[in-house]
Amino acid sequence: MGTENAALADSVPTNPELLSGIVESTGEQASIGYWSFDPDSGEVFWSRQTFRILGYEPDEVAPTYDLFREALHDSQRDTFEMELRRAAKHRIPYVFEGTVTTRGGVEKRIRAMGRMRRLAPDRPWLLVGMIRDISDEHARQQTLGTALRWLETASEIARLGYWYLDVAHQSVEWSEEVYRIHGYEPGAFTPALDRAIDAYHPDDRERVAVVVRRGQETGEPWSLHARLVRADGEVRQVMASGRPMYDQDRLVALFGVIQDITAKEQRVANDRLFVSLVQQTPEGICVTDATGNCVWMNEAFEQLSGFSQDDMHGRRPGELLQGPETDPEAVKNIREALSAERSCTEDILNYRKDGKPYWVRLSIFPHRDQGGTLTHFMSIQTDITSQKETEARLAEQSRSLEESNFYLERQRAAAESMAEKDRQTREELEQAVAQSRKLQEELRHLAHYDELTGIPNRRYVLQRAAAEHKRARRYGRPMSVVMVDIDHFKSINDELGHAAGDKAICHVAQLLDEALRQGVDLCGRLGGEEFVLVLPETSLAGAVQVSERLRETLDQNPFGDGRPVHCSFGIADASEHDNVESAIKAADQKLYAAKQAGRNRVMF
Repeated sequence: MGTENAALADSVPTNPELLSGIVESTGEQASIGYWSFDPDSGEVFWSRQTFRILGYEPDEVAPTYDLFREALHDSQRDTFEMELRRAAKHRIPYVFEGTVTTRGGVEKRIRAMGRMRRLAPDRPWLLVGMIRDISDEHARQQTLGTALRWLETASEIARLGYWYLDVAHQSVEWSEEVYRIHGYEPGAFTPALDRAIDAYHPDDRERVAVVVRRGQETGEPWSLHARLVRADGEVRQVMASGRPMYDQDRLVALFGVIQDITAKEQRVANDRLFVSLVQQTPEGICVTDATGNCVWMNEAFEQLSGFSQDDMHGRRPGELLQGPETDPEAVKNIREALSAERSCTEDILNYRKDGKPYWVRLSIFPHRDQGGTLTHFMSIQTDITSQKETEARLAEQSRSLEESNFYLERQRAAAESMAEKDRQTREELEQAVAQSRKLQEELRHLAHYDELTGIPNRRYVLQRAAAEHKRARRYGRPMSVVMVDIDHFKSINDELGHAAGDKAICHVAQLLDEALRQGVDLCGRLGGEEFVLVLPETSLAGAVQVSERLRETLDQNPFGDGRPVHCSFGIADASEHDNVESAIKAADQKLYAAKQAGRNRVMF
């Protein structure tokens, strides 16, 4: 625009006829309209191109200042008048850009410029100038500006910055996102090549410098993964790439991009950790697609079933694992759950590749994408063959006892028909039947429950605790164990007798068991006056609250003749231990600490 002003100032002729000819001929060729305005008389001159720019045919209307002013947008009229008045008063050039609406209603972007000029010494001062339709140029600038804003926005969203290295001058330009990736506000400083390389981690810096230098020497594209140290000292993972730019076979620049991939690398590391954990879990895990065909399984599944990845891939697991003794009802339940796209758990008999049967507790879960569409099914198989064999042995013993009862009942019935002389024999048979029945019930009960208190015994509670601990560790859920011991129990036995001691144990067991969440928590007797509480889905802080509540309940509920029973509690966060035995040992140490600290308290 400065050049146009200079041209305008230096080239206006003094001959009016010559001026008119030049105006018309150059205006037609360059799409530029010329005008003049006498501030004193208000007289206005427009070239033919000026008429056309405003939507009129030449000489269709008389040109006036108000006609041009009214064509301007309302918000621009005062600015235009101010520029004209300033130019007229100080006799300086002016440049104005604005938007006009033509007679036909078309909006055009125009650039008007002019200055005060006297065409002859005896002529008045006029404002003379030119007007040009720059709508296409303005539209291109707007499009370019929008594209640049989109590019910067996309770069920020993708955390992808772009840079330019002038090979000859070794000067560097950064996009706004490159500054952000380095931890600076855009434009905070003028980037330099040395400073850009120094921003990398010391252990990666030389490698980056070599790659960039080789790119300048050979003109070959390059890409590297390195660590970048941000302005605040934070280390980020980045991926940088560069490509050569040529001018007639001469390397003039390198253009490239840099992207912050820290989050992506963290996700990859987390995925590796997850795969490692899944591979190491003792439970067999199998993943199928939405149609039920196997796509992946862990090593434990291979060991459990004997089938390899190649054997199972693309096949329905049930086709290979189920056999003649597999329960059809369990298979039906599984298929119905899969069809309904819901979870299910079934105990089912499978067959290894070598034909050997084994029992598993199969849990299947549907997996959906963010839109809620089913993509996969995930199954977890726990080997319960030993449990099923134990149940089978107990069932066989139960059937044997029932058979014995049957025969004893027959003998008793026969004995009832005998005379009084057989009464003694009949009574003996009845006692044998009663004893057999009692033995059967005791066999069923004693397998899992403490004979004195009726709560789970040591074997059963430790078995359940181990299973809950595996589940908590596998799914990253909280779990706590609490050791409980009756304070001064020996004095109860010594002063009141062992029968009173047994009553105290039962009293404590009942209060503990009733105060816990039924079907979730578990209270078991380890032996003597010692108990253990298994608290799934309970953090250490939650376990402390539960223990304090139990301690207060015991204080407020004496037994027998009103004698209070106090207990000490030791708590351990089981989720921090590799196995439940270690957690119980830790809780027992806290229990010992509670005893040493004066008893009737909770230590954790």
